[in-house]
Amino acid sequence: MGLKLNLVTKHSYILKTSQIDIDKEGFTLLEILEVKPRPTGEGKQKTEKRMFGMANPIELGEISDLQLESTDGWGGTSSMFQMEGDYAIGFGLQKYANVKSIAIAFLDDDELASKADQSFIEKEIFQWVLNVHKTKKADLNLLAYLEKRVDEELKSYTFYFKLHPLFIETPFEFGPLKVFGFTEDYLQSAYKRLPNDNKVTWENFKLGFNHLLNSIVVELTVKAVRSKAEAIAKNEVALAVNAMKCFLIPESMALHYQIFDLDFKISNGSFTKFLVKDENDERLKITMQRLDGAQPATFNQVFFARLDLADWHLVSNFIRARKKTTFHLLILESIDQFGAVISNRNLHERIVQLISFFELYLNDENSTRSKAETVLKTKILPVLVPKNQVEPFKIKIRHIYHIRDKYLHNRVLLPIDLNELHEVQILAFRFLKLMINHDSKFNSKTDFYIDFDIPH
Repeated sequence: MGLKLNLVTKHSYILKTSQIDIDKEGFTLLEILEVKPRPTGEGKQKTEKRMFGMANPIELGEISDLQLESTDGWGGTSSMFQMEGDYAIGFGLQKYANVKSIAIAFLDDDELASKADQSFIEKEIFQWVLNVHKTKKADLNLLAYLEKRVDEELKSYTFYFKLHPLFIETPFEFGPLKVFGFTEDYLQSAYKRLPNDNKVTWENFKLGFNHLLNSIVVELTVKAVRSKAEAIAKNEVALAVNAMKCFLIPESMALHYQIFDLDFKISNGSFTKFLVKDENDERLKITMQRLDGAQPATFNQVFFARLDLADWHLVSNFIRARKKTTFHLLILESIDQFGAVISNRNLHERIVQLISFFELYLNDENSTRSKAETVLKTKILPVLVPKNQVEPFKIKIRHIYHIRDKYLHNRVLLPIDLNELHEVQILAFRFLKLMINHDSKFNSKTDFYIDFDIPH
């Protein structure tokens, strides 16, 4: 039986950057589609495997009557088959790479990449191939089909992520985020908005949210297909939370404070345990150490007064207003980096990250560490501090670089002057705000080099 093509499409499109004709490659997939007998004994069943160190069995997946997928171990699909009666139809490990290459080509367009992710596009390519294989006709070319499916699945999704440990007196906004307490009153208002058809009881509804009740959450709305929206939301929320951390320099220098973070980024508990015995005593002794401080930050009126003096609204507005210049993206990257600096309780690692923050701006592909240090001391310092403080700060910066170099190259833990580290962190934040204020002036790092007379 031949393939009947009934093609309805907006345009024929070849991506210029990848030089892949998506429509042509789509029909090529039909030529390499594998049809093979269904694997013996593979109906609806679950496979379990016990792993050492695991108290409970790990479910490794389900083989259904509909679809069987394998993954590459990092969340990507490596093969996909549809079960049809006694046969499996799809692409094995080698041929599935063709599906991936088409998905990558489709997402090479920035606008499309902002709406959909690779996993979604791969599944839709596979579905198009199956539809054409079954009906022996293509109502739409692959490109038009993918564009149509993205448009159909494009929706606004609102995400809520737990942020802790943190105390707040009143809800507030920062950048695109709303930060508030997820209280029972808030949950009840959501329950009342549910349609009455098949509405569960309040007790059952509440039970599903126990892990969030009385927690601080951040809210963000994203418009994209579901899987892409989640990825965007996590990235946007993580960036904004790191921007909030930039204001916690005093807290970062006090061991009794615990710096807040998003629930999905926290993997450690509050304590660590290890065993120890000495040469004169064979008994094992348990040692327990707190990984972080016990006191969370409290966002109250006094704290917000401090934030206002530190240009809270400047950073908030910057996070909200996105541009596509390379310099704007560089600032966003540096905000992420500085947020990581504040979060790191290992002070030697923090110094490594702090210097990396400066070098995001001061290094180009031909730079060396010594050059970045020189530029920081000669070109940046005079802009950030009064003239009588330039020389003392040069000494502080040299100390910080020396500690970094000894730690990285010799694993030597030199003593750290906490006041000195505190002051250099304040200097770094001052530099970050200076770059934000220049965002409208610079389009690239080259513009920054020229304006600050930095050799490049």
